[in-house]
Amino acid sequence: MQLPKKGSNILLSLQRDLKSVSGVGPARLKKLHELGLRTMWQLLHHYPSRYDDLRNMKRVVDVVTSKTSDKITLTGRIVSIRNFRSPRRGLMITDAVFSDESGSIRVVWFNQPFLAEPLKAGTHVRLSGVVKIGMGKGSRSSTASLVSPVYEIMRQSEHAEEDIGDGANSSSGIHTGRLVPVYPETAGITSRWLRYVIHRELVPLPDEWDYLPEDVRSVEGLCGWVTAMREIHFPASQRDLERARRRLAFDELLLIQLHVQEKRHGRTAATAIALPFDQEHIKRFIAGLPFQPTLDQKKAAWEILQDFEIPHPMNRLLEGDVGTGKTTVVAIAAAQVMFHGMQTAVVAPTEVLAEQHYKTFLQFFEIFKQSKNTRIALLTGSQAMIGSREVSALKVREGLADGGICVVIGTHALFQERVAFARLAFVAVDEQHRFGVSQRAMLVGKKASNSRKGTIKQFGKKTQPHFLSLSATPIPRTLALSIFGNIAISRLTTFPKGERRVTTKIVAPRYRDSTYEFIRQRLARGEQLFVIVPLIEQSKVLDLKNAQEEFARLSREVFPEYKVGLVHGRLASKEVSETIQKFRDKQLAIVVSTTVIEVGVDIPDASLMIIEGAERFGLAQLHQLRGRIGRNNQEAYCFLFPTTADRANSQRLKALEKNDDGFALAEIDLKLRGPGEFLGERQSGVVGDVRLADLTDMVAVQKSRQWAEALLSRGSMQKTNPDLYKLVASKRLLSYID
Repeated sequence: MQLPKKGSNILLSLQRDLKSVSGVGPARLKKLHELGLRTMWQLLHHYPSRYDDLRNMKRVVDVVTSKTSDKITLTGRIVSIRNFRSPRRGLMITDAVFSDESGSIRVVWFNQPFLAEPLKAGTHVRLSGVVKIGMGKGSRSSTASLVSPVYEIMRQSEHAEEDIGDGANSSSGIHTGRLVPVYPETAGITSRWLRYVIHRELVPLPDEWDYLPEDVRSVEGLCGWVTAMREIHFPASQRDLERARRRLAFDELLLIQLHVQEKRHGRTAATAIALPFDQEHIKRFIAGLPFQPTLDQKKAAWEILQDFEIPHPMNRLLEGDVGTGKTTVVAIAAAQVMFHGMQTAVVAPTEVLAEQHYKTFLQFFEIFKQSKNTRIALLTGSQAMIGSREVSALKVREGLADGGICVVIGTHALFQERVAFARLAFVAVDEQHRFGVSQRAMLVGKKASNSRKGTIKQFGKKTQPHFLSLSATPIPRTLALSIFGNIAISRLTTFPKGERRVTTKIVAPRYRDSTYEFIRQRLARGEQLFVIVPLIEQSKVLDLKNAQEEFARLSREVFPEYKVGLVHGRLASKEVSETIQKFRDKQLAIVVSTTVIEVGVDIPDASLMIIEGAERFGLAQLHQLRGRIGRNNQEAYCFLFPTTADRANSQRLKALEKNDDGFALAEIDLKLRGPGEFLGERQSGVVGDVRLADLTDMVAVQKSRQWAEALLSRGSMQKTNPDLYKLVASKRLLSYID
């Protein structure tokens, strides 16, 4: 590859599409896309998942009588080679004799007859593998054989010979005799091919090229980017590998910080309606609540009200386990918005939860019912209400557009294009992990529209509502963004109705019957049971419990003496509500359900839960489901039934068994699943933004933040550091809520 000399041109070359790379045809390109690799930059950042230590260089004489199973590397030449088929197993065997100055040894490969061509007699090679004693009969020079070794064709000089084994040219010393990188692979993309292509791309890069300013590297003691890339892929030692990781981990944090800082500056540039604190009305509202808020609730509400006073959009997470009173905090904030004549939208993931919030808000705002500006509405896919009156969805939309409705609680129905607001100043999204990034952005981007009453006053183009996320278990992406300071966090840790006690147990299949017996004893005391299953009906693909069959099995075989109800997403909302009400009234002892009851279902005497196929659910979802029980201070039990015995060792299930704090579980989920994309829409999974950095290393995070602020303070990064600017700019794919 011929690289241009100018820095920006080098970066441009490194960011070229892989379809332009020699040796990448349509079939291989498709496979690379399966690995998430589309550009050379992404390929170079496709780091090894491990390294095989093939540095144990030996002579033949040292290994022919050795009984070690360690991998060794030999350098010499092929004396002879032949292919034959094993009469007993029908395997194609490639049988060779290898020698160095100390002796000879037999080498065997299975079902690789093509090796006889590149490794013909006289070829100088390096072989890395394990020596086994007594392989087959009639060994030519000893009882030892080198079995299925990795090979590398060598020149009798420092330069590379042709490596025909993978259909590509390769430099010597990248497949054997060193710390050899092993990459995440897919069918058709081998580590051997990846090593070849990556090495070919790195060789001509000039050592001096770097997008990181020299003073940053000097102060932090970091090696150059080209050095780091070469050493992360082809380290000469563990020390070199750690040096490369340190540099590249720093880069990951810095690039994210630069993006986050720019987004924050953009948010600061955007305006929001400043809502000064109205002490008199807030005191009156709190005094009218049917209970006294906890200190945590008061503190969280005060933090939100302070954010409201700033003429820039709030971006805050309200985190608290089920039962800590997040809805009360939102209601206090909505009251402040209402006092200023503005509108609030509260979004819930299910109709059940939306209806529950609606009833709660009606109760909380009862003191202001005489004011027409306090009209509260509900808008879901199947129901629309204003106050206690059932109305059409059109009536609610008109009330939002003309400003007559002060607070609306709804589901995904609020995302509809025809829903417009006159003066939307505050958006609260409950169980934010249930909504996508673009969905949240869609609601925050809502603008006022023209109504039949005339033109409604619109905010400026950059005006945005204040935004609050609510969660019992923040998704890894949100938690990671909070670490970087892009989302402020308010936490609720106390329970107004007393601490919940839920014992969580992983139940291996052999203990299923004894667990049923334990549950039967508790049911006899008048307690109630939720049974959660992953599917509604039987799947032809997945061997998992389904609601319909489990309902029948529990009713007839396991708990025939108790009445069992069934709830799932295909039932009409009215049917779901009726079943839940029967459960609440204790007409049912057991309810079999899918995750439709994950949020918004409050059954005081439900103290038992079984989660079938528990390993199929995410930590946040498992924690939410567990939150349905133990709500009246009695001891509760959540039993996790994995699909198979081996899945009882799931790290996520063990984490849930040991932790009952939603925030702690989110931190564990962050480590297990990765943070997701900071700069795109994916919300979980280890992807392009963070591979090497430790997001829990707050010293490194803080240092990267300081450097990001320093670099941005130097003026236009586009002028002062165009390569770094282009790297950050290339990540700006969408406008969304971080």
